[in-house]
Amino acid sequence: MKLDPARISFRPMTREDVPRLRSWLAAPHVAKWFTPEHGDWIVATVTGEQVLAHPFIALHDETPIAFLIWERLIDFPDVAELYGVNDPHTINCDVFIGDPTSIHRGLGPPMIQRFLSRIHAENPELARCVIDPVVDNKAAIRAYEKAGFRWVRNAPDGEGEEVYLMELTLA
Repeated sequence: MKLDPARISFRPMTREDVPRLRSWLAAPHVAKWFTPEHGDWIVATVTGEQVLAHPFIALHDETPIAFLIWERLIDFPDVAELYGVNDPHTINCDVFIGDPTSIHRGLGPPMIQRFLSRIHAENPELARCVIDPVVDNKAAIRAYEKAGFRWVRNAPDGEGEEVYLMELTLA
């Protein structure tokens, strides 16, 4: 049964969300694509140790269901170079639905679209978003395509994986 994407809202992630995030990262449908180091990096953004990224929680009817984070790609020069991006108005984002009861319910693409629309409304200078699922993550690639992303090229991620680099013009 599909869930109504119009009932999704977003709020900045807080320290109180860290246990839930760790639980989501340990769930099989997430752990396949995100390592515990990803979680450590995310926690560092919430605690203020790493201030270049902006983590959010998505809620459906006030129930936390997903994690989203965005950053200006130019703030991560090694990744920007690997991806061939030098535009300071390009962002990168990562997304996953952590709540297992909310996956495959029609929320992913509209959630991503609404999140990026919000980010662009708050930061109108931002011009595009690149997203970088691992090439084997077919479900994520399909969701990003439905959200309007288009394939640019495959690229190394600097950690030994190949990513399916995709981009979307923000408007």
